[in-house]
Amino acid sequence: MKKLGTIIGIIICIIFIPILIVNLTLIIKSYVNPDKVPDFLGYKPFIVLSGSMEPTIMTGDIAIIKECKKEELKSGDIIAFRSGKSVITHRIIEIKNDEEGTVLVTKGDNNNTEDRYPIKLEAVEGVFKYKIPKLGNFAMFLQTTVGTIVFISIPFIIFMIFDIAQRKKDNRIQKQRQEQLEKEIEELKKK
Repeated sequence: MKKLGTIIGIIICIIFIPILIVNLTLIIKSYVNPDKVPDFLGYKPFIVLSGSMEPTIMTGDIAIIKECKKEELKSGDIIAFRSGKSVITHRIIEIKNDEEGTVLVTKGDNNNTEDRYPIKLEAVEGVFKYKIPKLGNFAMFLQTTVGTIVFISIPFIIFMIFDIAQRKKDNRIQKQRQEQLEKEIEELKKK
């Protein structure tokens, strides 16, 4: 039982310590630079809130965006860009040069028309690399009061169950040792 507990603890650490490091980095960067989207080693996670890129990227997925050299963007790339206070993930359908410089014409795969305004290169956050299906729904749940309570209470409950089980085992072993000692004392008294 003790070996199993140790193995489970090691596995939990291997899984959760990197997640904790990434999240702490993102949180610290968001407070240090509130006007910038935080990143970890150039990667930025975004929760997809609309179906404009379905079926490529579904609502509730987390889109992982990698910072890139803006001049390397090409038609067909999926990019994330700032639009007001939001970040939108759409596909580049055309690259144009106008009086303001290079702009990108974008469109959601699931939309009928291109986006209303061309995107300036400085608004680009990066290029889409991959998605983590449905993890965004879980992240959104964790931001609710119930989600926070569940996220905090479940590990605490698991820890308490393991602790209680370990204490019961230790007590049982202690009781067996005590009984063994009493038997030995009785045998010595008889001699």
